[in-house]
Amino acid sequence: MFAEDPQLFTVYEPLWITSLWSREYPTEVSHRKRNVVDVLRGILGCKFADSQAGTKFLSYTDRQWSGAFVKNPFKSAAFCNGTCKDFSKNPEYVDEVCLSKFKHSVTKIGEPRVPDNLLSSVVPQVLEENPETDVRVIQLVRDPRGSFNSRIKLGWMEEYHHWHFPNTVRYQCSKLAQNIKFGRNLPSKWRVKYLEVHYQDLAKHPIETAKSLYEFAGFQMSPKILDWVRKNTSPSKEELLKEKENVFSSVRNSSANADYWTQEAPINRTRIIEENLLEENPETDVRVIQLVRDPRGSFNSRIKLGWMEEYHHWHFPNTVRYQCSKLAQNIKFGRNLPSKWRVKYLEVHYQDLAKHPIETAKSMYEFAGFQMSPKILDWVRKNTSPSKEELLKEKENVFSSVRNSSANADYWTQEAPINRTRIIEENCKEAFDLLKLETMITN
Repeated sequence: MFAEDPQLFTVYEPLWITSLWSREYPTEVSHRKRNVVDVLRGILGCKFADSQAGTKFLSYTDRQWSGAFVKNPFKSAAFCNGTCKDFSKNPEYVDEVCLSKFKHSVTKIGEPRVPDNLLSSVVPQVLEENPETDVRVIQLVRDPRGSFNSRIKLGWMEEYHHWHFPNTVRYQCSKLAQNIKFGRNLPSKWRVKYLEVHYQDLAKHPIETAKSLYEFAGFQMSPKILDWVRKNTSPSKEELLKEKENVFSSVRNSSANADYWTQEAPINRTRIIEENLLEENPETDVRVIQLVRDPRGSFNSRIKLGWMEEYHHWHFPNTVRYQCSKLAQNIKFGRNLPSKWRVKYLEVHYQDLAKHPIETAKSMYEFAGFQMSPKILDWVRKNTSPSKEELLKEKENVFSSVRNSSANADYWTQEAPINRTRIIEENCKEAFDLLKLETMITN
């Protein structure tokens, strides 16, 4: 998104280059932190000429330096008048263009390229050494189960049956926890410069989240960029098909992809991740709430949203068997946790949440150890028992939280074709037994 904005000097994953120096030149290892800080100073403050590392970095900008590559600003018309040169020979020119042709600078860095995988290793120094630059830090965090699923699919990480997988999970989750705590516990003088953003919010509410990112950064968001976000996160089927083979494409049905890992991740992998997440963070009171729903209702919703084929498709029974098998395994996993973790787990049924939203919401807050304010209680009440006018206003928004929840609890029974229900009931017997559900179709 930032790379598409012409007012922004956006450099994507520059620390691939500093990491390369550490691998190619052993003497650079001891200077790694200094190199990172200097390169970030060059990008954020348009001061490449101020350091040896900043100048050296420019000699690598004529090539693709990372796998998931976006636009290279050093090859844009702002820098290149017909021919792009070796900018390391004239870093002052780069600084001048950076300052005069762009309003702001942005860079995206990945934790694995930061020294020790810790933001605390460089962020304080960047903030301290650049008082004349209004540096802002946006930290994007994601459910480890989702991020590990993506890494495994890309071949960046071993699968769960590899002997080293639990160690990798423990290490990555430990670094994630440390980085989150670092951001949340910044000194008061830097607190206004930091924003924690959740991947779920970005995927499910891309427009709203993108606007909040721009507002936090102090950037002006143009209608063109807003339209780009809209088109790239809610594309047509034709656009999705065209980008299907590009694993790094920005074109995605983001709301559909938010929890897509739950359909792909093997239960044994998820179990290992969750066990090590709890083990690795004994000082954090992690609580797990598992929301389970009658498969007939959840399949009905997925089909309506176009996330799943209808019952007359030849593959439908296989999909149902697979999904219900995973549902049963997840329910059994939660119910059979070791005694030391049993108090950290709560199974919540969709029916209870829909039919008794106030009581169920209160019980979830109580379980989590949160204080429920009157404002949140009022939000639950208004969103689950809205007026006809409010319902009508949200009618076209399929992801709206405004619903007559008690009326919707069993609404699938009025919509689901009898043949679909029959196939589901025949292929979901274990899940039905675990949830104590009665079948509607009798042979």
